[in-house]
Amino acid sequence: MILLILICFIITVCVFLTNYFWKKKNKQNKHEQYDQEKNHVQMIPNEPLLTEPNIAIIITMYSADEERTKLYRENIIKWIETGFPIFSVDSNSDTDKINIKASNYFPFSFKQENIGKNSSILECDSIRNLVNQYPFLNSYDMIFKVTGKYFLPDFKHMSRFFPVDADLIVQNNTQTWGQNCEIFGAKHKILLDIINHELLRENKTLENIIYNFSKNSKYKVYRMPPLKPYKKVKRAFGDILEYL
Repeated sequence: MILLILICFIITVCVFLTNYFWKKKNKQNKHEQYDQEKNHVQMIPNEPLLTEPNIAIIITMYSADEERTKLYRENIIKWIETGFPIFSVDSNSDTDKINIKASNYFPFSFKQENIGKNSSILECDSIRNLVNQYPFLNSYDMIFKVTGKYFLPDFKHMSRFFPVDADLIVQNNTQTWGQNCEIFGAKHKILLDIINHELLRENKTLENIIYNFSKNSKYKVYRMPPLKPYKKVKRAFGDILEYL
């Protein structure tokens, strides 16, 4: 009886490990195939910069209810603690619901009209409003957009490896139809090109637009390693991203 239990246990472990490594390899192959089609896309190198990167972070929010606002506030506090300049935009409030005072925190709130059919159009409009409010954003070498639902504890360390020649830095996970964009970084001019892209008028998404930018060989594009969020948060479709 004990022998039978032991055999069953060994078989279960073998099946689990086989599935785990198959999924891991499949994900790796997907990234390799994705980047091979655009062979200029590179992983972030292992050589750290000698100086702190000159980057700013934009947090996009839509404070639909108290629970969501509480999550945003918790994440923004943690982002502020990284020491980076943090710019937040809340597109569902005339007042600053986060209500945090810090020398490196620059909030902006406005009540957004329903100007488009998808969330990308609304998010790009939010970023445009924020950029107009804080024109000195153009003084940073790289600007990262982060969805307000996420704080990434390893981002501060990872930022020391961002290449100075990068035009666009994308997150690790991607899809066959587009590039995930819970977080991405771009030079100021390229960020403006993204949020004002003509594809938005065709009801395309940020995922589509950033995917197109990453395919263009005239840009230096880098991919980050997987970054684990501080908290597991459901997305619009109910799924949860373990890593970005």
